Amino acid sequence: MADATPQIERVRSNWRTEVTHHGRYWHYRSGSGKSRLYMRGGRIDKLPKERLEAYNRNVARKKTKRSTISRRDSGNNEKHIGEMARVGTDLFGSES
Repeated sequence: MADATPQIERVRSNWRTEVTHHGRYWHYRSGSGKSRLYMRGGRIDKLPKERLEAYNRNVARKKTKRSTISRRDSGNNEKHIGEMARVGTDLFGSES
């Protein structure tokens, strides 16, 4: 006897969902650069639950990663400039 339950197949597509506007909206995108295509999606509450959970995981991961990266301008630039002025360092190696 045949099973009466319908079989669901996943359809593979090159379209992806992207969350925008700080997590308020989402849309479909395909391609990159000049060949990028775009279709409106909707508000974030209309996004499938699995995709919304993945978005929240990614945001949390990026926040922790971003907070551990040292900033390039973390040095004391004013102190460095003051030392250069005091010592009289010539930046271009020429003496006057």
